[in-house]
Amino acid sequence: AQTMELHFSKHHAGYITNLNKAIATNASSFDSLSLTDIIEVAKEQDVLVRNNGGGAYNHDLFWKAMAPVDGVGQRSAALEQAITSAFGSYDAFEEALSEAAGSVFGSGWAWLVVGRTGALSIMTSPNQDSPLMGLEAIPILGIDVWEHAYYLNYQNRRAEYIAAWMNIINWTQVSENFESYALEGSPVPSLTEEEATTAPPPEDSDADVLSAAANGDTLRSRQLAEADAPVVFEQAELPYAYDALEPVIDAQTMELHFSKHHAGYINKLNTAISTLSEVPTELTALLPKIKTLGAAVRNNGGGAYNHAMFWETMAPNGTAASQPSEALMKAIEVSFPSFEAMQEQFSIRAGRVFGSGWAWLVVDPKDPQNLAIVTTPNQDSPLMDDDAGDAMIPILGLDVWEHAYYLKYQNRRADYIAAWWGLVNWDKVSSFYDEYASKGQPVPLLTSTQQGGAQPEEGSPDSSSALSVTASVMSLLLPTLVVAMAVGGGVRW
Repeated sequence: AQTMELHFSKHHAGYITNLNKAIATNASSFDSLSLTDIIEVAKEQDVLVRNNGGGAYNHDLFWKAMAPVDGVGQRSAALEQAITSAFGSYDAFEEALSEAAGSVFGSGWAWLVVGRTGALSIMTSPNQDSPLMGLEAIPILGIDVWEHAYYLNYQNRRAEYIAAWMNIINWTQVSENFESYALEGSPVPSLTEEEATTAPPPEDSDADVLSAAANGDTLRSRQLAEADAPVVFEQAELPYAYDALEPVIDAQTMELHFSKHHAGYINKLNTAISTLSEVPTELTALLPKIKTLGAAVRNNGGGAYNHAMFWETMAPNGTAASQPSEALMKAIEVSFPSFEAMQEQFSIRAGRVFGSGWAWLVVDPKDPQNLAIVTTPNQDSPLMDDDAGDAMIPILGLDVWEHAYYLKYQNRRADYIAAWWGLVNWDKVSSFYDEYASKGQPVPLLTSTQQGGAQPEEGSPDSSSALSVTASVMSLLLPTLVVAMAVGGGVRW
């Protein structure tokens, strides 16, 4: 119930509020347009219209396509036939959709869509993009795999969330989406366009299917064993205990973040680079050319390095310097009006990252006195060459993926950012600048174990003492939404 309340009343409501603000600045361009009209042309509009319009519509479809387990209904004969024609069987469809949803890197959605020929297919979209944008396809069913959709209950176990969700699909509604709209070449209208009225949530919510998911009872088991790969990079242990950053970052978040998310990136990186003819001894030697090596190397290489810096640049409150070194402070004051102005700009940029990503304090290797604040999507690193070949050297980074803060802060990212400043280890950040970045060199953080590997520091926690994580059960409610937007005819194919 907590996830549903936050998801509906904070995240979805926020998209609607921000969309209304965005279109109010250019009301004449959106006069008499329905939400589906806006979505279809969203990529041509301001990024705020695109992000928030997609978020408003996608969630509309998400709520409609779910129901308590005893009210999911049956697939119509027409939809059943279309699924069989496109995928071979329902089981094959479910497996394909689950695989697509599980493969989304960062924030996004997986969809069952109808193309121009009327055939079904599965696609994914990043962040809050919709298949309707550009009239690419008509979505009739979508699953939200932003971490806020499941992290309170499933943490890093997205596969369990996906499998449980399959049992609460409202097939009566999806069949209507297919037959009444998509087969006619029309997008499924938003709840506003249907002139919906707000309905209270049912008194008795059905948590049975999700409870079973946590215990593995009613799920189709999909145990995807990772291929064995020679260890190339090894995760160094934390320089502090899991609970050392309390109350800013809770122990459960630290344990999951370090032992599941970061460890996962390193393991998958080792698998991905096992086919390379040459493996560098330093990850920093791989990052500048990593965009040419495929998504698996890029995503996991970035995730491995970014988190290594994240852990190193934090310390328990009061145990490290609260100000940069003289050299770093001078560079900050050359690049920004003041140290406080740098912090303010950093916080603003971190708060504006849409979807999953990072905010960074970086150094220009061509002019080490020139510092800047940049953001990167997903697990990209400033060390990865951009189109102009102007990679920057990060010395401080903040993870704003939802898994970094959602258990404690939920949708209050700004609170997390503000509190994080009290943990910044300026001794370490200063050493990164003084010893490496000021000389135009990237900070070496992960070394190949073929050369001896990274050694754990004294006093770091033993992973065997990690806190146990108890999966809670989400009580599924199905509220109905009314959005104060104009109703008009949707574009037809």
